[in-house]
Amino acid sequence: RVCLAARRPGFLAYAESRIAAVTRLDTGAPEPSLSDAVRDVLTSLERGELAGVSSGFPNLDKNLSAGGFARGDLNIIAGTTSVGKTTLAANIAVRVQRGGTLFFSVEMSRDQIIRRMIADLGSVDWAAIARRRPPLPEDYEAGQIAHGAERLLELSIEILHRRELTPSTVRREARS
Repeated sequence: RVCLAARRPGFLAYAESRIAAVTRLDTGAPEPSLSDAVRDVLTSLERGELAGVSSGFPNLDKNLSAGGFARGDLNIIAGTTSVGKTTLAANIAVRVQRGGTLFFSVEMSRDQIIRRMIADLGSVDWAAIARRRPPLPEDYEAGQIAHGAERLLELSIEILHRRELTPSTVRREARS
């Protein structure tokens, strides 16, 4: 699963064009016959694989056509500046762990994302701490931060900040 947060103007159009180019590449493998493809679809239905992968947010899952993120899809979270794309992606990443998560961000630094994930997992209000002078956590908050950090380290997640993100970069990082 890849969560992607992007705010650069034109990024979505660029990503769509690059993804379309990748999908046109000849992989060399012939398409299975229609009867084999139908059998594969029916087998996946019998296994319960029709349902999407939960986002960790029941209300969001209800509004997604697969009841979550469709299996095998690249999901791009895009929107205007400061609407919460990275926060949403980070919250999904820490709530849904299935064999590991590769989290890419184009705009936010790795440290910023890690701080947000620790705050989420430890129920920490970073803004309240930042408004203090000096901006230091109280003992209770320090415990919450430590708990959030421990929980983050238990997750199978890799967080990458890349200013230039291409499908080949995603593929290369996912394979490594």
